[in-house]
Amino acid sequence: ALLCKKDYTLWVRAADAAVDIATLHNEALYIRHSNKKHHREEKRRWLEEARGDYGMADNLKSPGISVPVKLASVYLELGNLGEALTILTDLRNSRGGSSSGGKKKKNVLITRQGEQKSELERSFGAWMLFADLLLRVGHECVQWNNRVSVVENYMVKRWLKRFSKAFDYAERRFEALCSALEAAAGSKSCVKLVEWMK
Repeated sequence: ALLCKKDYTLWVRAADAAVDIATLHNEALYIRHSNKKHHREEKRRWLEEARGDYGMADNLKSPGISVPVKLASVYLELGNLGEALTILTDLRNSRGGSSSGGKKKKNVLITRQGEQKSELERSFGAWMLFADLLLRVGHECVQWNNRVSVVENYMVKRWLKRFSKAFDYAERRFEALCSALEAAAGSKSCVKLVEWMK
């Protein structure tokens, strides 16, 4: 049992299974005459289970960015925008920043041009998740500033109170979409377009 607790892959598998179950309950919400209250509660329960399991895997220092990205995705589904934003911003700053410096970086790929690409820079899905998150955050900022916000999460309310007017979500989302395009395409033909968009 102790060895199982120290194996991050088992936690990831458990979390993936919980997400799959939550997805089934989400699909059941759109079935006519289904018990929507039951499926909504079960969906949240399994997402909370996934959040805990991904959190355990992340605490065990799992390699790469897949576990933190999955954890951020679950936080986004649960409406915990602050936690999701913190995880993805930390990833961008610590593992996905510019690789032009002289220091060695983890999870990098050397391209034919000799440039180093971190795992985050090569992840289309992670950047699209970041862009989706920023869209949600931007919507909540607008709602908060217009005094029509219906956010119930205390931490999100606290964050909105401090940063809703200063947070430039539009520019950050545009940068995330540019990075997603760059990660997805990665060809010489789009280099100039991506540089212009940035």
